[in-house]
Amino acid sequence: MVATVKNPNKSRVVVRKFKLQKDIENTDGFVKNNPLTADNYAEPIGHYRFEKNYWVHCCIEKTNGNLCNQLHGYGFVIRLKDGTAT
Repeated sequence: MVATVKNPNKSRVVVRKFKLQKDIENTDGFVKNNPLTADNYAEPIGHYRFEKNYWVHCCIEKTNGNLCNQLHGYGFVIRLKDGTAT
């Protein structure tokens, strides 16, 4: 599912709803275990809500440099400044 919303600067923002983990993995530029930080964040690509058996690991980078790695059933897929996705 894809939704287009307006934002304050009047550009189009396309927000995807990922239904399967493989849909996230097939996203252009997706890199598994790709660290997300405040400095490399570019924009959201979409969101997901999965049943418990399909939860995914969080890729937010903690202050110690390790990934959060907590399992989540709901979250966001993010485009990073280098063009990759996490």
